[in-house]
Amino acid sequence: MQVTSQDLKRPPHLPEISVLKNPFEGVPQAERVKLARERGEKAKTEFAELTESLAGKLKPIEPVDAICCAGYLLVFIGGKPFREDELSFGQHQAELLQALLLRHPVDFYEGVVGTPDQVEEALNLSKQLADARLDAQYADFPEDEVDFSRRLVIEEIRSHTQVIRGDFYPEQHARLLRPILERIDNSFKAQFGVAATIVFDLLARLCLRIEDRLNLHVHKISRIFGAQTLKAVAATYLDAFAGEQFTVESLRELFPNMTDSERLPQVRMTMVAHSNLRLPAVFTLTDDDLREELEHLKAVKSFDGAKSILNALSITFGELADKPIDHIVLDNPVWIRPFIRQSETWMLPVPTTVYSYHPDIFRALCDATEQLKTQYEDARAIVLESKVADLLGSALPKATVSRSVKWHDPETQKDFENDVVIQLAGWLLLVEAKSGEVTASARRGSFDRLKREIRKLMLDPAEQSARFAAYLTANREVHKFICADGSTCEIDSRAIIDIIRLNVTSENIGNLNARSGELRKAGLVPEGADLPPTMGVGSLDLLVDLLGSPSAIVHYLWRRKSFEANANYVADELDLIAYYLKTGFNIGEQETDGTFLMIYGYSRAFDIALTQSRDKQLGAQVSAALTPYWLGLITQRETEEGDDWLSDCLQLRNVPLEHQSILEKPIRHGVYQFKKKGLRVIIETFGPQIRTEGVIALVRGERDEEELTPKLEEALDAMAAAGIGAPLFLMFVPPVAGVARRICTVKSKGELLAAGKL
Repeated sequence: MQVTSQDLKRPPHLPEISVLKNPFEGVPQAERVKLARERGEKAKTEFAELTESLAGKLKPIEPVDAICCAGYLLVFIGGKPFREDELSFGQHQAELLQALLLRHPVDFYEGVVGTPDQVEEALNLSKQLADARLDAQYADFPEDEVDFSRRLVIEEIRSHTQVIRGDFYPEQHARLLRPILERIDNSFKAQFGVAATIVFDLLARLCLRIEDRLNLHVHKISRIFGAQTLKAVAATYLDAFAGEQFTVESLRELFPNMTDSERLPQVRMTMVAHSNLRLPAVFTLTDDDLREELEHLKAVKSFDGAKSILNALSITFGELADKPIDHIVLDNPVWIRPFIRQSETWMLPVPTTVYSYHPDIFRALCDATEQLKTQYEDARAIVLESKVADLLGSALPKATVSRSVKWHDPETQKDFENDVVIQLAGWLLLVEAKSGEVTASARRGSFDRLKREIRKLMLDPAEQSARFAAYLTANREVHKFICADGSTCEIDSRAIIDIIRLNVTSENIGNLNARSGELRKAGLVPEGADLPPTMGVGSLDLLVDLLGSPSAIVHYLWRRKSFEANANYVADELDLIAYYLKTGFNIGEQETDGTFLMIYGYSRAFDIALTQSRDKQLGAQVSAALTPYWLGLITQRETEEGDDWLSDCLQLRNVPLEHQSILEKPIRHGVYQFKKKGLRVIIETFGPQIRTEGVIALVRGERDEEELTPKLEEALDAMAAAGIGAPLFLMFVPPVAGVARRICTVKSKGELLAAGKL
């Protein structure tokens, strides 16, 4: 379904763009190396000291209470400071703490009852250890500039592996991941006694079960803060948590030499801390919980199989004793085995780990046999290509979508195949879908392995689409290709205006796939490689959902390649989507002058909204890069369609925000004052020097005025003098200022004069 301006929603608040000076700009290479090594040596020493003292610092802790409190705090204050003088902590630190605690058996720990101080100390220890492990890598940074750039990329992928969680948001799991499991259900059930989709749904329901318990727990605690006397606090707590026994007088004894009004806030916080002792029950799952959820899924007969899966996804205390601490940081077993097995129960202290590592969890399960592993990999490939075609086909409803297009190159006498070919209003979109895995060793920073993954997921598909684009460009005629399903894909390459190429992967390579310039510097991509944008399928899904309109989606993909090639920035794909909604990628000379754009983290508002949206998509967002007037012109041209409508819309979207306002004012004045001042021609140029563009706007009456031809010719001459060969032309006829009579691109005086006629 085509999205119109009436469908757009106001996006979350997007901050102003951070334009920063590169901290290393002008710094000699030797000084850069020195700074990096000093930072690394300091961290290396700190990490060694922390590792040496770790067991002694963890020993006084009650481990179950500690990890459950960490999971609880992660949900409710994870993005906020733990204390005013502390930084916030994240999911990766809670997961690291869980793994560190699982290195020792339960009887190693001396703690009997968990306390807030223990939890805070454990979390801070996890944070310090994680930070020191990352920075320690800088201790041996090389002096050679190419090797230095290579190490920067390696440390970046390591940082991403440690800190960033998952390529998909909760709402995307069922749409983008579950279909893979549907294709292997029978084989999976034969191996484990339960279907893969049942396991998928079961894990989701168990996470929701814990979430419901957490919400109930918080509701009970919140009532305590509404109690205005010690008696009311005691009564509220005893009502919320049955079985506790204490009196108002015992509460007074905790805080002697105070009045009740002075004691009240202290008692409240004490009750909150005491309630944390109930958290293990919140995160613990029993056979009864498992059976109840399976009954809801009508799969109770698979109880034994489901139980075996939970056991396979669990770690017991002491099981990680032989796992080196520095390995845990970048290869945490908790990522694919997030449950803790105790007696006949399972504990899930960080439920979000399940969502973050869904693909990794099921890949690990499917490694049980070579046959199941192969079926899983095949299913990923089939579903990825299908999803890419469906996503773009739905977002571009007027397009012709062909899959698995086969063609023969007479020059090489070889047969080739391209995954998804989309034709829309003279534009051709060639998409290669690559489902290959980004291996754990690549994520840990193995340069050779990372280079192989980039070759497999970025370079090979780039060559694949470039080969087809070159063939179509060199052979301008009507082609008829056969698709894998037997259908015919007809392409008239004589009518192609431009070709956009795109790689879509099942997994992201950190955030490196959005920044090919850094890969070239590091020697991971050859200098001459013609790389199109590469994004994960989750990012493509967000792109078509958040941008909505066909012209916005195509414009993003069209401009995305040149922006990546020219701009100096740090960002992942969602950051770039948010940045596009703010700027339309129209940032003038900043695109090419080396200005350092810190876009990373710019999508935080979207990140929060997407995480909280649960089972709903956010939908198409209003672009801050367009004035309402300009958006109206784009919507008008999209709706009218006709010849070259898409090209015209892309030209309209290339006009920067400030120039939209500059053009709107004289157009409106020209329409409103037409009876007094008559015909008016407005010209405006914009864009960086590498891509200077222009608009000619004409306000004219119902009759052909004598001065029309010379004024239009003068305007086109001015465009030619500015190096603009095909300006956008807008014509308005009073009394209507908000609707253009004509929107088109003109390449000659003849075309301009023809367009200027009624």
